[in-house]
Amino acid sequence: MWEAPLSVTLEGPSVRLEPLVSAHAEGLRVSGSDPAIWRWMPTGTAPAEGSGTDDWIAAALRETEAGERVPFAVIDRASREVIGSTSYLELRPEHRGLEIGWTWYARARWGSGVNAGCKLLLL
Repeated sequence: MWEAPLSVTLEGPSVRLEPLVSAHAEGLRVSGSDPAIWRWMPTGTAPAEGSGTDDWIAAALRETEAGERVPFAVIDRASREVIGSTSYLELRPEHRGLEIGWTWYARARWGSGVNAGCKLLLL
């Protein structure tokens, strides 16, 4: 039986995808502080506001425990900064299928190739 990769780190030339943990909170707060990132996301507002990042991480980890999501922190390999997040969603082991989503990056990384690098690792 196929199992979701819950604790794997994926590493490419420019980014590393680490399983999301509470220790990523401060980096996610900084990288997710631009409201433009969240304009088209389901939340509509930046989780960087107040305790939102901690709440967002807690929700992602609850979904992980429920077998619904596998969230990652996106780390820039050169600077070691947390620059965003992405997830496996809609896990369907019976079909060996899943979706990739809940992806966002620090605005300074838009158009930099980070998204393509992350998606290649996830695939």
